[in-house]
Amino acid sequence: MKTEFVIECQDQCCDLRLKGHDGKVNSAVWSSSGKRIATAGNDGIVLTYITDINELLQIAEAESLIN
Repeated sequence: MKTEFVIECQDQCCDLRLKGHDGKVNSAVWSSSGKRIATAGNDGIVLTYITDINELLQIAEAESLIN
């Protein structure tokens, strides 16, 4: 089951409602431009989203990013 999670922005007036992880989301990080956000979950997947349109841009397995 894909988890819906909310990212609350402190510097911007937005709440992002994103879906994609199977289970818990462990962390999220913004790009320096604020236009993308990457999330990592217990499912071993890193998801990258385009924030202004709430669209999933990239899916990567965490292990492939380390090696």
